[in-house]
Amino acid sequence: MIDLLKISPYVAHNFPNLYSIANWGDTTLDVSMRFLHEIPWERLEELRKRIPSIPFQMLLRGANAVGYTNYPDNIIFKFCKEAVKSGMDVFRIFDSLNYLPNLILGMNAVGKAGGIIEAVTSYTSDISNPTQKKYDLQNYKSLSKELVNAGAHILAVKDMAGLLKSKAAKMLISALRDQHPDIPIHIHTHDTSGAGVASMLACAEAGADANVAVDSMSGITSQPSMGAVIASLQGTPSDTGISLRNESEYSAYWEQARTLYAPFECTATMKSGNADVYQNEIPGGQYTNLQFQAFSLGLGEKFEEVKKAYAEANIILGDIIKSIHVHPKADKGVKGQLSATMPGTVTEIRAKIGSKVKPGDAVVVLSAMKMEMIVQAPLEGTIKAINATLGQKVEGEDLLVSIENKAVHPYNIINFYIIIIL
Repeated sequence: MIDLLKISPYVAHNFPNLYSIANWGDTTLDVSMRFLHEIPWERLEELRKRIPSIPFQMLLRGANAVGYTNYPDNIIFKFCKEAVKSGMDVFRIFDSLNYLPNLILGMNAVGKAGGIIEAVTSYTSDISNPTQKKYDLQNYKSLSKELVNAGAHILAVKDMAGLLKSKAAKMLISALRDQHPDIPIHIHTHDTSGAGVASMLACAEAGADANVAVDSMSGITSQPSMGAVIASLQGTPSDTGISLRNESEYSAYWEQARTLYAPFECTATMKSGNADVYQNEIPGGQYTNLQFQAFSLGLGEKFEEVKKAYAEANIILGDIIKSIHVHPKADKGVKGQLSATMPGTVTEIRAKIGSKVKPGDAVVVLSAMKMEMIVQAPLEGTIKAINATLGQKVEGEDLLVSIENKAVHPYNIINFYIIIIL
């Protein structure tokens, strides 16, 4: 922590026009406590004292917060509240599978805490390749729309493995900018392939802001070079206004500091990036960790085979698509919307769209926890929509059926259920 605190006044004085500084969250809390035996909250508070005027940014893994499992909702809300209190501003909220409920949980927690909600779309594959059908442009446009509707202040694209090529970057950012002309768009990538700077310049040209790393800490599986991006944008409409000399001096500090920690760095085994990441699609954070584990197990000379096996395993498992479909929830304010009161499986649907129902008529049958639950119509009306299918697994409050009625029936206050113990 002392290295961070020592250079902080320089950062505060020389980089006041940075949008934010990413200095907390994700695995930094784990590393602080488990390996450095520091209190991460103290680090955040001390940095805030020394850098009072530049927003801080952290990575929040949705329902996982900064841990490695799902936590109860109240834990996420409390964590975000304490983070804002200790000096955090921008929360970059992501889920590796773009699972919307996990993202929305984090967004709600950040919003309630008073933080800035930067909602993330995780990028994979190559949208510029017409043969790639699963992860096409529409996939990312749809998710971004969901995130904006859910209350995002900023849209972000997290290119976890550094797969976003220049052509794809222009396509993606241009499409998102056209769809959301008034919201900031940020792009985060890893420079594993060596093409990160080119991709960030393409994103900037298309209307996005880029995450970068100071020169001496950039490249390989880190972010693209800050100095290279600053220099490339000088004299253009996207000129950052940041002094290249100041950036170079800042870089020199960290270049010297790195010599103290060289024996512990991934560069002890990894000397450069590799464009084969476009084939194996290994995320930047996992790439270095995987190589370290390979060397630890005596497989350093077979790391090329390990990477090929990684790609093969991905294909064998179906190249898991990032699903963004979320089953709609029943609106409690709409009397004709029938919902599931607990998780279960739809075993029968006893109505059709357009059929007439009366209060007490059986509409849907659910099976859960060795019980059969019959969902009954709470009012008289016509089946307007059926939102469930046979065999579908539903969660509590998921919308099952919508009933349209013109006259309000006295029994429309609640849904009725008959439970039969099997």
